[in-house]
Amino acid sequence: MKVLFVFSGNSRQGISPFIKEQASNLIDIGVRVDFFPIKGKGFVGYIRNIRQLKKTAKSGGYHIVHGHFLWSIIISLFSGIPKKIGTFHGSDLNIKSFRFLAKHVIVPFLDEVIVVNNDMRQWLRSDKVHVIPCGVDTKTFYPYGSRTATTECPVVVPGCVNIVFSSSFDRFVKNYPLAKQSIDELRLDKRVNLIELRSYSREQVAQILNAVDLLLLTSLWEGSPQVVKEAMACNTPIVSVDVGDVRWLLDGLDGCYVASHDPEDIASKIKQALDFRDRTKGRKRLIKLGLDSESIAKSIIGLYHSVLV
Repeated sequence: MKVLFVFSGNSRQGISPFIKEQASNLIDIGVRVDFFPIKGKGFVGYIRNIRQLKKTAKSGGYHIVHGHFLWSIIISLFSGIPKKIGTFHGSDLNIKSFRFLAKHVIVPFLDEVIVVNNDMRQWLRSDKVHVIPCGVDTKTFYPYGSRTATTECPVVVPGCVNIVFSSSFDRFVKNYPLAKQSIDELRLDKRVNLIELRSYSREQVAQILNAVDLLLLTSLWEGSPQVVKEAMACNTPIVSVDVGDVRWLLDGLDGCYVASHDPEDIASKIKQALDFRDRTKGRKRLIKLGLDSESIAKSIIGLYHSVLV
Protein backbone atom coordinates (compact mmCIF):
# COMPACT_ATOMS: atom_id res chain seq x y z
CA MET A 1 0.00 0.00 0.00
CA LYS A 2 1.42 3.39 -1.03
CA VAL A 3 0.13 6.58 0.59
CA LEU A 4 1.05 10.19 -0.13
CA PHE A 5 0.85 12.59 2.82
CA VAL A 6 0.04 16.19 1.78
CA PHE A 7 0.63 18.93 4.34
CA SER A 8 1.97 22.45 4.79
CA GLY A 9 5.74 22.60 4.52
CA ASN A 10 6.01 26.23 5.56
CA SER A 11 6.99 25.76 9.19
CA ARG A 12 10.58 25.85 10.38
CA GLN A 13 10.71 22.08 10.89
CA GLY A 14 9.09 21.44 7.50
CA ILE A 15 6.57 18.96 8.88
CA SER A 16 4.63 18.99 12.13
CA PRO A 17 6.11 16.48 14.59
CA PHE A 18 2.79 14.70 15.12
CA ILE A 19 2.29 14.23 11.35
CA LYS A 20 5.85 12.94 10.99
CA GLU A 21 5.37 10.55 13.91
CA GLN A 22 2.08 9.30 12.47
CA ALA A 23 3.79 8.56 9.16
CA SER A 24 6.67 6.81 10.92
CA ASN A 25 4.25 4.59 12.83
CA LEU A 26 2.44 3.66 9.62
CA ILE A 27 5.76 2.85 7.95
CA ASP A 28 6.75 0.66 10.92
CA ILE A 29 3.75 -1.59 10.32
CA GLY A 30 4.13 -1.92 6.57
CA VAL A 31 2.64 1.11 4.81
CA ARG A 32 4.74 2.99 2.24
CA VAL A 33 4.33 6.68 3.06
CA ASP A 34 5.82 9.51 0.98
CA PHE A 35 5.61 13.23 1.69
CA PHE A 36 4.42 16.18 -0.36
CA PRO A 37 5.04 19.39 1.63
CA ILE A 38 3.20 22.39 0.23
CA LYS A 39 5.49 25.39 -0.18
CA GLY A 40 3.99 28.86 -0.29
CA LYS A 41 1.43 30.65 1.85
CA GLY A 42 -2.05 31.91 1.17
CA PHE A 43 -4.56 30.72 -1.42
CA VAL A 44 -2.33 31.51 -4.38
CA GLY A 45 0.68 29.89 -2.75
CA TYR A 46 -1.22 26.66 -2.22
CA ILE A 47 -2.74 26.63 -5.73
CA ARG A 48 0.72 26.84 -7.27
CA ASN A 49 1.49 23.39 -5.83
CA ILE A 50 -1.23 21.57 -7.76
CA ARG A 51 0.79 20.99 -10.92
CA GLN A 52 3.75 19.50 -9.06
CA LEU A 53 1.41 17.43 -6.89
CA LYS A 54 -0.17 15.89 -9.99
CA LYS A 55 3.28 15.03 -11.38
CA THR A 56 4.33 13.48 -8.08
CA ALA A 57 1.11 11.48 -7.85
CA LYS A 58 1.32 10.23 -11.42
CA SER A 59 4.90 9.01 -11.06
CA GLY A 60 4.39 7.50 -7.59
CA GLY A 61 1.59 5.04 -8.24
CA TYR A 62 -0.12 5.87 -4.97
CA HIS A 63 -3.26 4.11 -3.77
CA ILE A 64 -4.33 6.85 -1.33
CA VAL A 65 -3.68 10.56 -0.85
CA HIS A 66 -3.98 11.69 2.78
CA GLY A 67 -4.24 15.44 3.31
CA HIS A 68 -3.65 17.05 6.70
CA PHE A 69 -5.42 20.31 7.66
CA LEU A 70 -8.10 22.04 5.60
CA TRP A 71 -6.13 23.83 2.89
CA SER A 72 -3.81 20.90 2.26
CA ILE A 73 -6.85 18.62 2.00
CA ILE A 74 -8.31 20.93 -0.67
CA ILE A 75 -5.09 20.74 -2.70
CA SER A 76 -4.94 16.95 -2.29
CA LEU A 77 -8.32 16.66 -4.05
CA PHE A 78 -6.58 17.70 -7.28
CA SER A 79 -3.86 15.04 -7.07
CA GLY A 80 -5.52 12.53 -9.37
CA ILE A 81 -4.99 9.75 -6.82
CA PRO A 82 -8.15 7.59 -6.77
CA LYS A 83 -8.76 7.34 -3.04
CA LYS A 84 -8.76 10.44 -0.84
CA ILE A 85 -8.66 10.81 2.94
CA GLY A 86 -8.43 14.04 4.92
CA THR A 87 -7.58 14.73 8.54
CA PHE A 88 -8.89 17.90 10.17
CA HIS A 89 -6.74 18.54 13.23
CA GLY A 90 -8.84 21.13 15.07
CA SER A 91 -7.57 24.62 14.41
CA ASP A 92 -8.73 24.31 10.80
CA LEU A 93 -12.38 23.96 11.83
CA ASN A 94 -12.65 26.51 14.61
CA ILE A 95 -13.84 29.23 12.24
CA LYS A 96 -17.49 28.72 11.30
CA SER A 97 -16.92 29.58 7.64
CA PHE A 98 -14.24 26.88 7.47
CA ARG A 99 -16.67 24.37 8.97
CA PHE A 100 -19.19 25.26 6.26
CA LEU A 101 -16.52 24.89 3.58
CA ALA A 102 -15.41 21.54 4.97
CA LYS A 103 -18.92 20.13 5.38
CA HIS A 104 -20.43 21.22 2.07
CA VAL A 105 -17.47 21.51 -0.32
CA ILE A 106 -14.63 19.26 0.88
CA VAL A 107 -16.13 16.25 2.68
CA PRO A 108 -18.35 15.21 -0.28
CA PHE A 109 -15.21 14.64 -2.39
CA LEU A 110 -13.36 12.59 0.24
CA ASP A 111 -13.71 8.84 0.66
CA GLU A 112 -13.20 8.99 4.42
CA VAL A 113 -12.61 11.78 6.93
CA ILE A 114 -10.62 11.81 10.17
CA VAL A 115 -11.20 14.33 12.96
CA VAL A 116 -9.53 14.43 16.35
CA ASN A 117 -12.48 14.95 18.68
CA ASN A 118 -16.19 14.30 18.86
CA ASP A 119 -17.23 17.98 18.60
CA MET A 120 -15.62 18.10 15.15
CA ARG A 121 -17.59 15.04 14.10
CA GLN A 122 -20.79 16.80 15.16
CA TRP A 123 -19.82 19.87 13.12
CA LEU A 124 -19.38 17.86 9.92
CA ARG A 125 -22.31 15.45 10.43
CA SER A 126 -21.33 12.79 7.91
CA ASP A 127 -21.14 9.00 8.02
CA LYS A 128 -17.66 9.34 6.52
CA VAL A 129 -16.26 10.99 9.65
CA HIS A 130 -14.16 9.01 12.15
CA VAL A 131 -12.66 10.27 15.41
CA ILE A 132 -8.99 9.26 15.45
CA PRO A 133 -6.76 11.59 17.51
CA CYS A 134 -3.02 11.62 16.91
CA GLY A 135 -1.25 9.02 18.99
CA VAL A 136 1.63 9.44 21.43
CA ASP A 137 5.03 7.79 21.08
CA THR A 138 5.06 6.05 24.44
CA LYS A 139 8.66 4.93 23.90
CA THR A 140 9.80 8.56 23.93
CA PHE A 141 7.25 9.86 26.41
CA TYR A 142 7.32 7.74 29.57
CA PRO A 143 7.77 8.26 33.33
CA TYR A 144 11.47 8.36 34.19
CA GLY A 145 10.78 6.70 37.53
CA SER A 146 12.69 9.20 39.65
CA ARG A 147 12.94 12.94 40.08
CA THR A 148 16.63 12.97 39.12
CA ALA A 149 15.32 14.50 35.90
CA THR A 150 14.72 17.69 37.89
CA THR A 151 18.40 18.27 38.56
CA GLU A 152 19.45 17.11 35.08
CA CYS A 153 17.00 19.33 33.16
CA PRO A 154 18.65 22.69 32.41
CA VAL A 155 15.41 24.71 32.16
CA VAL A 156 14.16 23.62 35.58
CA VAL A 157 15.12 25.94 38.44
CA PRO A 158 15.66 24.18 41.80
CA GLY A 159 13.69 25.67 44.66
CA CYS A 160 11.03 27.10 42.33
CA VAL A 161 7.62 25.90 41.25
CA ASN A 162 8.38 24.74 37.72
CA ILE A 163 5.45 24.93 35.31
CA VAL A 164 5.79 24.15 31.62
CA PHE A 165 3.62 26.17 29.23
CA SER A 166 2.08 24.19 26.38
CA SER A 167 3.97 25.91 23.54
CA SER A 168 5.94 29.02 22.63
CA PHE A 169 4.77 32.27 24.22
CA ASP A 170 4.26 34.05 20.88
CA ARG A 171 1.72 31.61 19.40
CA PHE A 172 -1.56 33.53 19.60
CA VAL A 173 -3.81 30.49 19.87
CA LYS A 174 -1.87 29.17 22.89
CA ASN A 175 -2.92 32.29 24.86
CA TYR A 176 0.19 33.05 26.89
CA PRO A 177 -1.35 36.26 28.36
CA LEU A 178 -3.95 34.13 30.19
CA ALA A 179 -1.22 31.84 31.52
CA LYS A 180 0.72 34.88 32.78
CA GLN A 181 -2.41 36.36 34.41
CA SER A 182 -3.10 33.03 36.11
CA ILE A 183 0.44 32.78 37.44
CA ASP A 184 0.15 36.35 38.76
CA GLU A 185 -2.98 35.28 40.67
CA LEU A 186 -1.02 32.66 42.59
CA ARG A 187 0.03 33.43 46.14
CA LEU A 188 2.90 31.04 46.76
CA ASP A 189 5.93 31.04 49.01
CA LYS A 190 8.11 30.00 46.07
CA ARG A 191 8.84 31.79 42.80
CA VAL A 192 7.17 30.33 39.71
CA ASN A 193 9.39 29.39 36.78
CA LEU A 194 7.14 29.30 33.69
CA ILE A 195 8.94 27.35 30.97
CA GLU A 196 8.35 28.08 27.30
CA LEU A 197 8.19 25.01 25.03
CA ARG A 198 10.10 26.25 22.03
CA SER A 199 12.59 24.56 19.68
CA TYR A 200 13.09 21.45 21.77
CA SER A 201 13.50 17.92 20.44
CA ARG A 202 10.89 15.32 21.34
CA GLU A 203 13.34 13.76 23.81
CA GLN A 204 13.95 17.13 25.46
CA VAL A 205 10.20 17.74 25.78
CA ALA A 206 9.86 14.35 27.48
CA GLN A 207 12.65 15.25 29.89
CA ILE A 208 11.00 18.58 30.72
CA LEU A 209 7.62 16.94 31.31
CA ASN A 210 9.26 14.52 33.73
CA ALA A 211 11.07 17.30 35.58
CA VAL A 212 8.36 19.93 36.08
CA ASP A 213 5.63 20.18 38.68
CA LEU A 214 2.86 20.45 36.10
CA LEU A 215 1.84 21.27 32.53
CA LEU A 216 -0.32 24.37 31.95
CA LEU A 217 -2.50 24.76 28.83
CA THR A 218 -4.53 27.95 28.36
CA SER A 219 -5.30 27.81 24.63
CA LEU A 220 -8.14 29.66 22.95
CA TRP A 221 -8.97 26.47 21.07
CA GLU A 222 -7.52 23.02 20.38
CA GLY A 223 -8.42 19.81 18.61
CA SER A 224 -6.79 17.08 20.63
CA PRO A 225 -3.75 18.77 22.20
CA GLN A 226 -0.73 16.55 21.73
CA VAL A 227 1.19 18.02 24.65
CA VAL A 228 -1.59 17.02 27.06
CA LYS A 229 -1.40 13.42 25.87
CA GLU A 230 2.39 13.50 26.07
CA ALA A 231 2.17 14.78 29.65
CA MET A 232 -0.26 11.96 30.43
CA ALA A 233 2.25 9.45 29.05
CA CYS A 234 4.85 10.88 31.48
CA ASN A 235 2.39 10.88 34.43
CA THR A 236 2.77 14.65 34.72
CA PRO A 237 0.08 16.65 36.58
CA ILE A 238 -1.92 18.86 34.21
CA VAL A 239 -4.00 22.01 34.44
CA SER A 240 -5.87 22.83 31.24
CA VAL A 241 -8.73 24.98 30.10
CA ASP A 242 -11.72 23.15 28.65
CA VAL A 243 -10.79 22.99 24.96
CA GLY A 244 -10.83 20.21 22.37
CA ASP A 245 -11.05 16.77 23.93
CA VAL A 246 -9.24 17.71 27.16
CA ARG A 247 -12.20 17.02 29.43
CA TRP A 248 -12.57 13.54 27.93
CA LEU A 249 -8.84 12.87 28.22
CA LEU A 250 -8.58 13.93 31.87
CA ASP A 251 -11.96 12.74 33.14
CA GLY A 252 -11.52 11.30 36.63
CA LEU A 253 -7.71 11.45 36.49
CA ASP A 254 -6.35 12.45 39.90
CA GLY A 255 -3.77 15.23 39.73
CA CYS A 256 -5.22 16.67 36.52
CA TYR A 257 -7.68 19.57 36.48
CA VAL A 258 -9.88 21.26 33.88
CA ALA A 259 -10.52 24.97 34.36
CA SER A 260 -12.49 27.76 32.74
CA HIS A 261 -10.73 30.63 30.95
CA ASP A 262 -10.85 32.66 34.16
CA PRO A 263 -7.39 33.42 35.67
CA GLU A 264 -8.61 32.93 39.23
CA ASP A 265 -10.08 29.53 38.40
CA ILE A 266 -6.87 28.46 36.66
CA ALA A 267 -4.79 29.66 39.62
CA SER A 268 -7.02 27.66 41.97
CA LYS A 269 -6.56 24.52 39.84
CA ILE A 270 -2.78 25.07 39.78
CA LYS A 271 -2.77 25.12 43.59
CA GLN A 272 -4.76 21.87 43.64
CA ALA A 273 -2.29 20.26 41.26
CA LEU A 274 0.65 21.40 43.41
CA ASP A 275 -1.09 20.12 46.55
CA PHE A 276 -1.47 16.71 44.85
CA ARG A 277 2.30 16.22 45.37
CA ASP A 278 2.54 13.07 43.28
CA ARG A 279 2.70 11.82 39.74
CA THR A 280 -0.55 10.87 38.02
CA LYS A 281 -1.79 7.66 36.42
CA GLY A 282 -2.12 9.41 33.08
CA ARG A 283 -0.11 6.84 31.17
CA LYS A 284 -2.43 4.03 32.23
CA ARG A 285 -5.45 6.05 31.11
CA LEU A 286 -3.81 7.01 27.80
CA ILE A 287 -3.17 3.38 26.92
CA LYS A 288 -6.66 2.37 28.05
CA LEU A 289 -8.09 4.97 25.66
CA GLY A 290 -6.01 3.47 22.83
CA LEU A 291 -4.06 6.68 22.24
CA ASP A 292 -0.60 5.19 21.99
CA SER A 293 0.90 5.63 18.52
CA GLU A 294 0.75 1.94 17.56
CA SER A 295 -2.98 1.65 18.33
CA ILE A 296 -3.74 4.82 16.37
CA ALA A 297 -1.67 3.63 13.40
CA LYS A 298 -3.67 0.39 13.30
CA SER A 299 -6.93 2.39 13.29
CA ILE A 300 -5.72 4.48 10.35
CA ILE A 301 -4.57 1.42 8.42
CA GLY A 302 -8.01 -0.09 8.99
CA LEU A 303 -9.51 3.00 7.38
CA TYR A 304 -7.09 2.74 4.46
CA HIS A 305 -8.10 -0.86 3.84
CA SER A 306 -11.79 0.06 3.98
CA VAL A 307 -11.47 2.57 1.12
CA LEU A 308 -9.48 0.15 -1.04
CA VAL A 309 -12.04 -2.65 -0.87
